[in-house]
Amino acid sequence: MNRTFKFVVFVTVFLLVPAYVFARILLPDLLIGRVVSVLPKESNLIIGQSKTMMDLSVVFNDIAFSGSGVSMEIDRMQIRPRLSLENPLVLTLSQLKLVQKNHTTLLNDLSIKIFPNESFFKEPSLSGHVESLNNAEFNAIPQETVMLKDVDFFIDNIKNVASHVDVQASNLTSSINMPLGSVRLYLKDFEMTIKETEGLDIIISSQTSKLDVSELVGVQASERFLISDVLEISFGLKKDHRVEIATEKVWNMPFSYVTQNLHTKDLKVADRLTIEGSGYWHSRSSNCELYGILQAEERCGKLIHVIDINVDIEDSDAHFKLVGEGYCVAPKSGCRQEIKAKIFSRNTGLIFSNLMGTSLINPLVGGIVLGGLMSSPVQHDHFDHQADFQVLGSQILLNGAPLIK
Repeated sequence: MNRTFKFVVFVTVFLLVPAYVFARILLPDLLIGRVVSVLPKESNLIIGQSKTMMDLSVVFNDIAFSGSGVSMEIDRMQIRPRLSLENPLVLTLSQLKLVQKNHTTLLNDLSIKIFPNESFFKEPSLSGHVESLNNAEFNAIPQETVMLKDVDFFIDNIKNVASHVDVQASNLTSSINMPLGSVRLYLKDFEMTIKETEGLDIIISSQTSKLDVSELVGVQASERFLISDVLEISFGLKKDHRVEIATEKVWNMPFSYVTQNLHTKDLKVADRLTIEGSGYWHSRSSNCELYGILQAEERCGKLIHVIDINVDIEDSDAHFKLVGEGYCVAPKSGCRQEIKAKIFSRNTGLIFSNLMGTSLINPLVGGIVLGGLMSSPVQHDHFDHQADFQVLGSQILLNGAPLIK
């Protein structure tokens, strides 16, 4: 019995150790080859170093990618093997830098979880196509083969938009260069969830946010930050039918931006800021799928209408609210711009003093809007003043009169 046991151990070690060594040596190159094989011809991928860890997770260092107008740099990325079919594929990145045209984003201590969808369970493929596997069969497959499957799974989700992805980062820094200057956004404890339904749903949250607008033209202070304690952003992409937009379903992006305890370094602005609305694409988007919208394909048109707008700036002592809709508001929309909105306020002088203190509102425009509100008192349970705001082509009206005479 003892001799039989020793023989079994010897055979097991003799067979598994070479396979394990083989996997640790060749697995990184196999994974890289699998990724490179699906990259567009005009793209470029450089990987400095790679290695396989004791648990067969693979680590890649000094990654640089460029293609399709996007460049990406990663200091270190680790792909961990999954222990079950139901488990998500987990990628951990020490630092990720994304650059696209005038937009740069930097994320630190990043964790990405990609969850399998129903189609993955129906037709899993391991180095090709095999029949459906239960977890016991899955665990019996050599780990290096499972890792190759994980990369196939990752590639498929990137190409076709993953059904469910969770992203976490200790902090995010994003810089956007605009015609009026550069804006920088800082987020702490960043979380994002992406889910594919009939279209796409994205939810972003952060425990602390800071918006640096110091370099914008017209800002009166050298260091001007808008800070909030909690930030929640959600938006989606789906096809929707609105009679006033088009006769058929077109692509629509509902969005919501909510933040609490909005303040600058020296001034409290409001207890809560809410911005909601829904953007609609050109009628040409009715013939486009989600991928065409995400790639901003010219045949799909672009987002040109923003309706169901609601801007709420709430404080215990004051309140500002704007509701309205805008059509053909994007540059080169191909139609006449039209905006109709109503503005409400309570304790109007105080709320405008807080807003003007951020240096984000042009003093001239802010003064005119304030004057228009103060001259229009209203009998309302919650608001003291109301004003009508309109844009018809190049004409801007406040309470029916030109904004600037």
